[in-house]
Amino acid sequence: MTRLDELLAAYDAQSAFVLDWLRGLPTEVADRESRLAGWSVRDLAFHLTEVPRALTAALSRPRAKERPLTIAGYTAHWRTVANDIAERDRTAATAYGLPAVVARFESESAAMHGAVAATHRDVTLVARRGPIRVSDFLTTRVNEL
Repeated sequence: MTRLDELLAAYDAQSAFVLDWLRGLPTEVADRESRLAGWSVRDLAFHLTEVPRALTAALSRPRAKERPLTIAGYTAHWRTVANDIAERDRTAATAYGLPAVVARFESESAAMHGAVAATHRDVTLVARRGPIRVSDFLTTRVNEL
């Protein structure tokens, strides 16, 4: 089993927990505030659909020529753009009910799996916050879930 296979298995385990949570939520809680201050349950659930989507998008771009950032170096950029991420996802979430969020999470996860499987190597990607190896980016996806 390769490192990417191990990370995909970890992603799948975390995804199962997220999907169980989402499927168990009554639709009327969507607009309630989550435990993450300033985020509704719908906002947070939608944000989780962006977790696999970000890796799929990065895999669709040409490979990075720069030296990859470490996980710590990559995630350090999140702090500076946290408000932008929150605004983007809160705005996008308004178009989704919880069942649609579940469907989006499932389809985005399947797309990510296909993109990682097609890569076959731990290449360096051009991701939103800079160059990062596939395995390190996938690690951030597991951690974020």
